Amino acid sequence: MRREATAEPITVWQADGFQLRTYDAGTDDDGREVLRYVLHDLRWRDEAGQFGRKLFKGGDFKPSPLLAIDSDEAIGALLGFLSLGEGDTDSEYFDHYTDRQIAWRDSERREELALWAMRLEEGASDE
Repeated sequence: MRREATAEPITVWQADGFQLRTYDAGTDDDGREVLRYVLHDLRWRDEAGQFGRKLFKGGDFKPSPLLAIDSDEAIGALLGFLSLGEGDTDSEYFDHYTDRQIAWRDSERREELALWAMRLEEGASDE
C-alpha cells in the first residue's frame, strides 16, 4: 500500500553550520519509506563568495527499513550519502554534480559532514 507525502519537514537537523531538512515523501510502490531532503552548509563560501546556498535537494532517499525515518541513524545514513567523496564510490556517481557541488565535495566541510554522519549512525548525540 502506497502512502502519500507530507509538506512539513519531519526533521530539521542542525550542527556546525550544516542544516538538513527532511520530509516524508510517502512510500514507493514496494512499501519502502522515502525521504525528500534539502542540505545547506551555512559556513561554506562558494565560488561566487556566497554562504548558505542550497547544496543538495532530492526526493529519493530510502533509509533502511529497520530505522525510523526520523531517527538519528536515518539522518546519519542520509548525511553519509551526501558527504561521499572521491574514492568513496565510483567516479560516475559525481557525473551529475554541479561545479559548486564538486567544489564543496573537495572541501574540508565535506569531511566534517562525514564525521557528523558517522556520529549519528552510531547513535551518538549531536549536542
